Amino acid sequence: MAMATAMAMGDDWGRRVFRLRNLPSTISSATEAASLLGAALGIPVDHVIICSLAKTSNKWEVPPSSVATLQLATVPAFVHKTVAGREEWSIPLAGRDRGRNDVLILDTHFRGMTVLHDPEPGRHEADCIAISGLASHPFGSWQPRGDDKTFMWIRDEIPRSAPGIRAIIYGYDSKLHNSTSFQSIGDLGQSLILRLKAGGWNLPSSKPIVFLAHSLGGLVLKEAIVQMADRDKSVTGILENVLGAIMFGVPSLGMDQSHLMAMVEGRPNELLVQDLSREGGTHYLRQLNRRFEGLSFLRTARILWAYETAESPTVEQRDDGTWATTGPPAILVSIASATCHYHRKDKSVTIPINESHSNMVKFSRGDPNLEIIMESVRDLCSRRNRHQARRGSEAAEESRSDPLGDAHQAGKKKDMEGEETIKELGKLIASIDDLHNSIYASELSDRLGQIEHPSENTFQWIFDLPLFTEWLQGEGGLFWIHGKPGSGKSTLMKFIYESRQTWDLLHTWGTDSLEIRASFFFHYRGSAIQKSFEGVLRSLVDQILGPHRDRLSSEYRPIWEQYRLLKFREAIEEEREERRKQEGKPEKEKDSAKEKRGNQATAARETLKDIKNSLRALIKSLPPSCSTSPTLRLLGEVAKCFQGEDGFVLKLERVMRLLLDQGVTRMDLVLFFDALDEYDGHLDLISRFLTGLTQGSETSATRVKVCFSSRPWEPLKAHFAGYPNFALQDYTRADIENYAAGSVASWGIDSPVVVSLVPKIISRANGVFLWVNLAMQVLHEAYLLNPEMATAAAMEEKLLRLPSGLSEFYKLIIQRIGRTNRRHTYALLELLIRNNGIPLTAIQIQHAVLVSGCADYAEAADVIGRAKAGSVKRDRLSASGVGVATTLSTKEMEARIHIARWGGGLVEIKRRDHVDYPQLMHQTVLEFTMGLDFKRIVVGNLASFASENGHSFHVKYLGQKLAGRGRPGLGMAEVVLEELDLGGGKTAEPRDSDAVSKLERELLQHLAYHAEQAELTTGRSQLDYLHTLPIGGDGFLVFLAVSCGLTLCLRDWVARKPRQMERLVARLQRREVALSNITARGLYAGGGVARQPKTDPARQKSMADQRDGVGAQQNSLVQQEHGGGAATVVPLASSIFFAPRSGIFHDRHFKILTLLLEKGYGLVEHEPEFFTRLCAEIWRNETNASERIPNATLHTVATWLLEKGQDPNARFTARSLTARRGEVRNPAETGMLGATALHLAPPDLAAELIRFGAHASALDPQGNTPLHWALFPQDLGSGARNPVAHWGCARRYEKCRVLVGAGCAIPFTKKLWDRGLAEFDREGFDTESLRSREVYARRALSDKERMKKGLNQLVRRLRRTQPGPQSQPI
Repeated sequence: MAMATAMAMGDDWGRRVFRLRNLPSTISSATEAASLLGAALGIPVDHVIICSLAKTSNKWEVPPSSVATLQLATVPAFVHKTVAGREEWSIPLAGRDRGRNDVLILDTHFRGMTVLHDPEPGRHEADCIAISGLASHPFGSWQPRGDDKTFMWIRDEIPRSAPGIRAIIYGYDSKLHNSTSFQSIGDLGQSLILRLKAGGWNLPSSKPIVFLAHSLGGLVLKEAIVQMADRDKSVTGILENVLGAIMFGVPSLGMDQSHLMAMVEGRPNELLVQDLSREGGTHYLRQLNRRFEGLSFLRTARILWAYETAESPTVEQRDDGTWATTGPPAILVSIASATCHYHRKDKSVTIPINESHSNMVKFSRGDPNLEIIMESVRDLCSRRNRHQARRGSEAAEESRSDPLGDAHQAGKKKDMEGEETIKELGKLIASIDDLHNSIYASELSDRLGQIEHPSENTFQWIFDLPLFTEWLQGEGGLFWIHGKPGSGKSTLMKFIYESRQTWDLLHTWGTDSLEIRASFFFHYRGSAIQKSFEGVLRSLVDQILGPHRDRLSSEYRPIWEQYRLLKFREAIEEEREERRKQEGKPEKEKDSAKEKRGNQATAARETLKDIKNSLRALIKSLPPSCSTSPTLRLLGEVAKCFQGEDGFVLKLERVMRLLLDQGVTRMDLVLFFDALDEYDGHLDLISRFLTGLTQGSETSATRVKVCFSSRPWEPLKAHFAGYPNFALQDYTRADIENYAAGSVASWGIDSPVVVSLVPKIISRANGVFLWVNLAMQVLHEAYLLNPEMATAAAMEEKLLRLPSGLSEFYKLIIQRIGRTNRRHTYALLELLIRNNGIPLTAIQIQHAVLVSGCADYAEAADVIGRAKAGSVKRDRLSASGVGVATTLSTKEMEARIHIARWGGGLVEIKRRDHVDYPQLMHQTVLEFTMGLDFKRIVVGNLASFASENGHSFHVKYLGQKLAGRGRPGLGMAEVVLEELDLGGGKTAEPRDSDAVSKLERELLQHLAYHAEQAELTTGRSQLDYLHTLPIGGDGFLVFLAVSCGLTLCLRDWVARKPRQMERLVARLQRREVALSNITARGLYAGGGVARQPKTDPARQKSMADQRDGVGAQQNSLVQQEHGGGAATVVPLASSIFFAPRSGIFHDRHFKILTLLLEKGYGLVEHEPEFFTRLCAEIWRNETNASERIPNATLHTVATWLLEKGQDPNARFTARSLTARRGEVRNPAETGMLGATALHLAPPDLAAELIRFGAHASALDPQGNTPLHWALFPQDLGSGARNPVAHWGCARRYEKCRVLVGAGCAIPFTKKLWDRGLAEFDREGFDTESLRSREVYARRALSDKERMKKGLNQLVRRLRRTQPGPQSQPI
């Protein structure tokens, strides 16, 4: 009746199978388990049907609890009325003491290991672990369909047919619909390994294992085995215990999952399903299969492959949005995929099962297939005798190898373990050192040092503010200090961070935790890492690991260093001993010599013995903490977390999350962030990051407090208004008063007039320290200029005329600068705000300002020369009121004077490492200079005529500095090619170490950056100035313009010299210029001409060419081998198209290429690899998620080239497939070598190639036609080496149509042709047009014949195209 009631509820609760965990170890029978659960649920005991009861698989649980499977005739209301999707319930046990087994856990998900049967004591011979497949239940997937759920063959049949085998199932989350999991097969494999370790299957004492794996479960098992094969003994011990496995329908080479993609499209598990695909997934699956089959593990383990022989219904969506298996039937996993082709190689290891993919493991009672499987399981388990015999013989061999017995063997093993511990310690130290070196940067802490210390007796109130002190002594969370610009936020944050009172209040957390403080002060005017998310992560990780790293160095590094020294000495002494043995005894030797040699040998042996004793003593002296130290455990996890091929920031994020969630050692972190509004990124990202810092996992041993400051911007209010916070300007009136009074006192003026102004200054300041500072400077200057006229009324009037806002104040400061200096003021501020993160010294900035108004290089060089020659006397400098230190050089003091005069106080000097660096005084100054009316404020009516900005000024300074190097160096065009990542031609001869200095490389990189940005921000070409630089003439200009995307510069150059490009190209083609004396190595940086005797006619010719721009162009575009030889064309167009300086392709790069082609640049003749590189780029676009160069642009250029005479049968070479700098070549590209463009081209490009004469039946070096590639891509190889593995069926069908329509010969037999077209038939494509070609090969060529034919065709083609002596390629 109860069962009927349960069924009447409209659900199948009465048929469900439950798992019951955490049963006390005292429960030994099904009756006891039923009584315990029935009492806890309040239902009759006979309504609890226990189907199995066994001890848990957890090897480390003492005493072990039990686990049961059961069904309920009466389902409690709290179970069947639970919220949808709930699969687990906790059931408290009444009347029991609080302890580990006071709660029973009832679930239906069956995740993890579930033991279904315990063999009788003394009869346990092996374990059988079953792993379910995709979108299947760990228990239910092994049960037959229907209402009767009382039979499950792994639980019920294995104990009956193989009593000595313990039956276990392993469950994991494999659902598809509405899944939120993004785990990969690799993640699932790793989880399986950890479960096996927890079960103790890595121990020598464990029982052998036989696996049963269905579908995806087999891939998880294979992935786990591959991972385990490359691990240490603690994991490989699992493999030694594996006897074999039965793989049921495992898609080793992919499966038909197209019907599943609609279910998971856009969901996190979409990538997992894609990995199973016959098309997109074969790259991963075939690679996994190759690695699996290459393991030595298969020499001892036996794998059986079961495959389905019936079609399976596919999944389709109903009208109500639900999913059902009512779709058209299909073969989900082919025989070849399910058996890894063993159905052809060795049928003895295959098992056909005449069921669908899902039903092939759902055996019912008496199923004939079940008898076959059970016999196979028994056969695999019979191998345990050989397994145990092998392990026993190995143990006996180890015992016989030590004649001193077990005690000595144990001591030796302990020493070996100790030495391994030291070695692991050394690896950890090296890993942590590498981590520190990769993330540490001194500039990360520079901003903190640049902030001025607060005035005496200011900000002390912060520790009397209850809101703040309560937060300091509380449990954790965020605290926000916000305030107006210039209100002193950074100064306060520095005061809090460095104050001892902060740490006295924080110490109330408790003394058992490691207290760590860390900070990050954002600096928008600084370098990139001082304002970026990467900088935040690098700084925090390094600071948090600092105390742990210090302990590692103090406690464990000495042990490692001593061990290394002893091992080094041991190696030397052993080598000497070996040499003495090899030398032997002399035939005739005097007694004295013999005695001396004997003494030396004895001493050497004693020395070696002492070293070995010292090593043993060192090993024995290892502190016990080496195996239990939380520091070592945490650092080990960090080092492991930082490994991998992921991006640098992603690895830092992982490490940061590990430190927040770790449960190894108690840590209390106090983090301080200043100027959050100066973060160079989206504020939502950094806001979520700060919030996430305080939201660790429940098991985390890390507590976090975060205090940060910023302006009260609306996006920040939205995130942090609910946290403790205050406005700084509400509390600083007294501080401002102290600051103003202190400033007056520092003037040394005892004037009541000035002192009387302090209250009025405070009133006008509105809590902004910066305004007070500026106002005090103005009043101080006014008083010094005319003390007699500084009456109370006059000074108050001057104070009242001062602007109330900072922006207006900055305008006043600009107006106070003399008009003759305003242009220099504009240049100074523009140079600082346009800098690309590399700080310039004060002297460099001074010189850059001076050349900002120069029209050409000669004028700039003259200005710099006069600036370097001039000097200012010390007394003059000191009297100027700059307050410079006497340690400064005369030039540094002069630079300070100029910057102070031009900046008017808006620019400050920070001295770091004995060098002056100018920077804007405050973030608000940067915002002021970036305003739309800044130029008008500074230069007035000239603003409309001043077309230059900071980037233009940087170009002038860098250009004159580069051209003025004044020493022989490498040709500048070659430098541009190599250092600006232009790719292409090789240098003509090896480069000497002094060819291009590091400074020259940096100057070139910065010049290229600012030249590009100048065009983009001003809309004006930099040609007028660049053309005057004595660096390689017009050739250098062309290369710089092309490589850096200087569209306007190249346009203007071509407009001024319309015949120059044609003339240049003509000279290249006719090779009229003698280049033997113009080597890339012998160029002057100033003139681009080789060092020659004065009377040398070649030099005169070269100088004449230089004057009209030809010689320099020739040298820039052609690099001649030293001593005379064939020159190599530098790929001018390739540099801009495939490797732009910024790494990002823009429309302007396409415009430059168009301009080159329009002006006569022979792309087909001069860059023969361009077309195949273009085709390779098209292929890369199809294999990548995003297009680096738009496909439409690539196809347009390809058509242009074909119209200009490009050979459509061009073949791919190693050079045309060279990866871009910084990238790793895709292994698939090696499969393209020697193939024609038509082999690789997608259907639309293939049609164009054929239209321009491509051979539709061309052969690659392996003898494959383009039709081979399209129809049988699997024959090209598997995995990453298959260049068309990513193509879908539809794309290959279109390619076949294009090729057959062009008259491509069909090099297959009719049978093979029909087999190839069968896939198109299955997908519903019309193949009649393809079958109409009734011309077939009499027989299919073998691989060897096709390769020979392809090579012969290639050789004939090369002979036809080989140029004669008069037409050697340039």
